[in-house]
Amino acid sequence: MSNSIENYTPEELEQIVLKHVLGDAEIEKPTTRLGISIYPEHSTPQKDHAYLELAAKYGFTRMFTCLLSADESVETIIAEFTAINGYARELGFEVILDVNPIVLKKLGVTPDDLSLFARMNADSIRLDMGFGVESDTKMTYNPENLIIDFNASAHNGQLKKLIDNNANMKNVSACHNFYPQLNTGLGLENFYTYSRNMNNLGVRLAAFISSNEPNTFGPWPVSEGLVSVEVNRGQEISAQARFMVATKLVQDIMIGNAYASETELKAVGDVNLNKTVFKIVPEATLTAIETKILYDDIHLAREEGAYVKRDMISRFVNKKATIEPNCCPETLHYGDVIILNNRLAHYAGELQIVTAKTLNNDGRYNRVGTIVEDELMMIDLLSPNDLFGFTTT
Repeated sequence: MSNSIENYTPEELEQIVLKHVLGDAEIEKPTTRLGISIYPEHSTPQKDHAYLELAAKYGFTRMFTCLLSADESVETIIAEFTAINGYARELGFEVILDVNPIVLKKLGVTPDDLSLFARMNADSIRLDMGFGVESDTKMTYNPENLIIDFNASAHNGQLKKLIDNNANMKNVSACHNFYPQLNTGLGLENFYTYSRNMNNLGVRLAAFISSNEPNTFGPWPVSEGLVSVEVNRGQEISAQARFMVATKLVQDIMIGNAYASETELKAVGDVNLNKTVFKIVPEATLTAIETKILYDDIHLAREEGAYVKRDMISRFVNKKATIEPNCCPETLHYGDVIILNNRLAHYAGELQIVTAKTLNNDGRYNRVGTIVEDELMMIDLLSPNDLFGFTTT
């Protein structure tokens, strides 16, 4: 039997492609995790339980909650959060408590003894503000092995100082802030810079996306979404999650506000965490072979051309296909998705994304769709050897 590439099924080819990307490394499932947030002081145990159960159904495994806004008595806070955290853990969730020095003082907790949080069924505590290098280092050696989650948006070099101070980095992670107020989220360049800093230090990183449901809430009385990155505010929640995947910088994607709808939870749960997926507006004239190439075939980015990003797989898989000229506008634009037709027979079937502001078309390119406007920013995130694909939802 021939080993020609067109004899492989798409599933077999995907494994070959992944082997090409990873070399001899074992092909593993993506380690990106999904999370939700709850705020017990603003809701009821019944509603929180129902939300946790629904989120678990769609593959969410992390729960963030905030002690900064809890203003009840110490006894009530401990009892309330211990109960809901315990229920979350029964469902398989990892529990993260957001704290700061003021909260710790109120609860009678010191950096030398974090055992109360373990008794409250927490797996991790996020330090919205730290205590200084020496105390923060000491916290990473807590005997309960609680993960100490540092503020990735502070950009103060704290984690590098901890490494230099011999902190126990096995108990360290990082999480970006969320920003309740419109126009205050991180800009893209700052987000990329801060996140790369965490990645370069080998620290697992989380960031927040937001439900767009009416009457959602967070720790504070502001209902304008809870995102880490400002451009995500108001985007469809699946687009926000796909952006985080496309950055290749974030390992934990958290919905910051409560409660996301079941539709939103399912949409995020359905996001492919292993590749960049663009939402497109397809051409109405798509042929059967164009539809197959666009949606069914595996796409792997090769080295970038001056004016296009190229897929290195599609023309080989479809080597025997006939691709007639179809929808060949004279001018193509940034974000157009094109497939070469038989007028350039050697490359017929190759899928490309236009990265030039405009590109002349001599008839060799079939335009099959256009990436939606608020996802154009993801094009620059596509690097050689990245898997990518397309969706209409």
